[in-house]
Amino acid sequence: MKLTVKEIIVESSQTKTVRFIPEEKFNFQPGQFIMLSGLCGGKTVKRAYSIRSSPTKSYIDISVKLTPNPIFSKIREYGKEYGAT
Repeated sequence: MKLTVKEIIVESSQTKTVRFIPEEKFNFQPGQFIMLSGLCGGKTVKRAYSIRSSPTKSYIDISVKLTPNPIFSKIREYGKEYGAT
């Protein structure tokens, strides 16, 4: 499934929430995680993130905390330049 970044929400200086819009309806349970993958440095990188949003919403929210030497979490810095599949 393809996701498009709709919005980056600044929660604190260390944490941002990324709001994705899925290309099709995505059913999930509270507390479920989603595996995101993307190209970083020419390699496919996968990371699991807990879904923060309610299953009744049309979007998927994840929160990303700043880490030393981020690889995949650069999505929090560049926002809409990144998509996820």
